[in-house]
Amino acid sequence: MKRIAKKYLAFLTVAGGAPLALTIDHLIPAPPGYENLKYVASFVCLMTFCGVSAYRDLIAQMLEQSSIRKRWMPALAVFMAIACALLMATYLSRLPSVDSWQIVAYISVWPPAVASATMLLIFLYYQQDARYRFLGTLDVLTDHREEIITTLEQYAHWEAQVSADPVRRVIGAHAIQRELSLIHGVMQGEIRVNPSDLARTFGMLGDAYARFDAVSTHELPFWTTKGDPFATAYFELGEELVRKGKTVNRRLLLATDEADSDVGMETLLEVLLKHRRAGIGFSVGFIDELPTCMRQLEENALDFALWDSDKAYSVFRQNEGSWARTMRVTFEMDSNKHVAKKVELYAHMLPHTLLVDRTYKASHGNLIHTMQPRLTAENVHLQQRLDGQFQPDGDFFLEVTDTNEIEKKVRTLAKIRQALQVADSGELHSYSKFSGSLSRL
Repeated sequence: MKRIAKKYLAFLTVAGGAPLALTIDHLIPAPPGYENLKYVASFVCLMTFCGVSAYRDLIAQMLEQSSIRKRWMPALAVFMAIACALLMATYLSRLPSVDSWQIVAYISVWPPAVASATMLLIFLYYQQDARYRFLGTLDVLTDHREEIITTLEQYAHWEAQVSADPVRRVIGAHAIQRELSLIHGVMQGEIRVNPSDLARTFGMLGDAYARFDAVSTHELPFWTTKGDPFATAYFELGEELVRKGKTVNRRLLLATDEADSDVGMETLLEVLLKHRRAGIGFSVGFIDELPTCMRQLEENALDFALWDSDKAYSVFRQNEGSWARTMRVTFEMDSNKHVAKKVELYAHMLPHTLLVDRTYKASHGNLIHTMQPRLTAENVHLQQRLDGQFQPDGDFFLEVTDTNEIEKKVRTLAKIRQALQVADSGELHSYSKFSGSLSRL
């Protein structure tokens, strides 16, 4: 049908003069004595065809309208065809008589005939053309053409089945919408991984990328030996990467309730020893020592892991609930810049790190070199706040070079934390006294 429509449209475009007049005369003979009217009829046919073709895009767009009332052009074409048939029957029944009515009827029969045929063929052509273009696009873009077509057909069948069942239709529509949102996320570079697929997905990422740099925010108990099964499994996945020769690091950001208690520091010691034995590099900082712009972010925005430094990032939060927990992986794409923002955030956290081990420091050499001015400035500022009570071990205030040093460094970190609190409370007290003095003036 598509080929017939093309040939017909091409014929009407290029045909004219004697060939068209001969065809017209063969279809419907002109009134006796007025044979030259076939040339007038030829001209009328060409003008009608050109006039209808000028609006072919508008006619084709009616195929996409949502209601029959808005798709009125085919009905008009059918009506014109019926009118043409009636007029032609009347004209032929009165032959060979010749009068003014016959002459007008002969000329008038052609416009509705050509217009109706052209409109109907335009509809057929564009309808077939849209289908072929859709199938052609699928062929170019994907190898799963048949699966996609089958899925669309099944959806259409389901929609027809549930049209009279509102409960089934609404529940099904919500489920479909949820899946579509997941598909849309995949198109934007974001993939949600269920707990059952966590190990497989993590393993694939680990095989593809050379390093894994994580930030764990306000989750210290998650990494203890008494953590939930998901925590144990997640930690073991990191251990497997180390055994494969990959670089694995974790930055621990402690919240106030974790940093300001003996239990919190004992837990930190346990977690750091666990990381050290697994070969995972670690660093420690305090959330309330981060810049204001970072502290104002939600905690889950500060909890993520970079793959290969800038290829992708993943999120695996323990406070989503043990059975609702999922991992979300986001890849860098032209349509999003989320990974680049996480890379920048990760870099700007570095100067606010107080404790690192040798593995962590060695694997961040380039970043340390880049952020060296900021690191130096932060160390100077920290020394001023501590009134010179503590001196930095190197680029960072506390650097662990051996497992036996971890306990000592954690104790020193606790003392630094206490000293910072005393210094900050003293500044606040002095400010309060100064404000009180001003108010009395």
